[in-house]
Amino acid sequence: MISSTSKAITCFCFFCTFSLCFYPHCCCSAKHNIKTGERILDGADYLESPKGTFQMGFFQGKEGRYIGIWYAMDNTTVVWVANRDNPVLDSTGALIVAEEGVRILDRNGNSYFSTDAGQVGSGGASNKTLALLDNGNAVLIDINNTFIWQSFDNPTDTFLHGMKMDMNSKLISWKSPDDPTPGSFVFQEEKTMQYVIMNGTTPHWKSGIGSKNYKLELNQMFPKYARFLMSHTGNIQYFTWVESAKAWSLVWEEPKDICSNFQVCGRYGLCSPYNQPICSCLPGFEANEPGVYSEGYRHEPKICSIGEADEFLNVTMIEVSNPTSIESRIESDCRNKCLENCLCMAYSFSRGNTGTQQGSSRRPNSCRMWESELYNLQMDGTENIYIRINRGVGGYNNSAQGSPSPTPRGDSSPFLSKTPLAIHITGDWSPMNKVSSNPWLQIQQNEFINFHISFQSKRKTRINLCESFWIFT
Repeated sequence: MISSTSKAITCFCFFCTFSLCFYPHCCCSAKHNIKTGERILDGADYLESPKGTFQMGFFQGKEGRYIGIWYAMDNTTVVWVANRDNPVLDSTGALIVAEEGVRILDRNGNSYFSTDAGQVGSGGASNKTLALLDNGNAVLIDINNTFIWQSFDNPTDTFLHGMKMDMNSKLISWKSPDDPTPGSFVFQEEKTMQYVIMNGTTPHWKSGIGSKNYKLELNQMFPKYARFLMSHTGNIQYFTWVESAKAWSLVWEEPKDICSNFQVCGRYGLCSPYNQPICSCLPGFEANEPGVYSEGYRHEPKICSIGEADEFLNVTMIEVSNPTSIESRIESDCRNKCLENCLCMAYSFSRGNTGTQQGSSRRPNSCRMWESELYNLQMDGTENIYIRINRGVGGYNNSAQGSPSPTPRGDSSPFLSKTPLAIHITGDWSPMNKVSSNPWLQIQQNEFINFHISFQSKRKTRINLCESFWIFT
């Protein structure tokens, strides 16, 4: 007959075995650090940050066991994975601080992860400590507390406060919600100083350069926990933790709709998610292949007669990327420089400010020109650009005074207004109106979207999440 004690032990062991599949730290003991020669055993131990904000240990994924870092208040949200492309296939794994660095080994000595062994640090190879900080950064330090290695230098799919992003950094999505294997989508900075989401070798989304957008100040009401995620669905997402609901809230994401996807309507196609079909043809253009919107549109006839043969179509409230910026004091100078350049397909001019207002910095006038075919024209953007067309084509002629006036066309796009050479959005929806639905966000015009946390960032070539979140749309 089995004693009650034996039954209790059996039930407890079953509970722990079952729980480990879902709750990484269940039945384990917490450690604040481990030193050279010490280890974290799968199912027995885990690291915890000093204030108990983050934990680090083994968790179960689709293909096996992984070492990861997760929030203590939500152990299902894993923010970093060590061996994401090389899981341990059983529960005999151990995280070890060896003389050569941090390693993941199984009981047979097979290696699944190791840090760079090129740096030894002060005090020799036998004086290392692995610790987990309260910002979620796992660090290997020497006897003088010098960082030898840190997980923040090797992000997976998540950005946290304190991380820095430059052109050498990237976020790679998980393959699926339960598989941390590197997926198809990669978020990174390009040499053009914009951000891109790649789907394999194909651009999925680009942030754009030089567009007007907004500064979202979070300041004192900023939530305690926040993160950026490159999701397996192809969206870069910004989450904050709502303590009252014990859940994450999605604050912002890109692509925000189908028109935010890169080149969805091809060249010179104007995209609006509120229209069917979503792609429209600008006056003076016609489809390369009728019914196939991704093939884009072309000028008919072709432009580039320097002089009076060309004029400009004013397209308002659109979003477009990849301009070339030049100096120009007034709009007419900007316009003439575009007309004098056969490669110039469009221009945009915006007035700066003198910096005399309190707290404002001086910003000069901006003339931007597009010297290649235009992609990603969206009616939900914030640019006001002038697209080069032939005079008298696309249903538009000149009046006797030389100013353009519309000529009715039966196939004109429904969003064309009575204003000469102008396209307008109906209704009062705009990115500012949409964002300002969050009552805790103060919005003001700025050159970039800045998710400001506590300090002003002065490095616009980087994302420094310790100081601010810089997102470009």
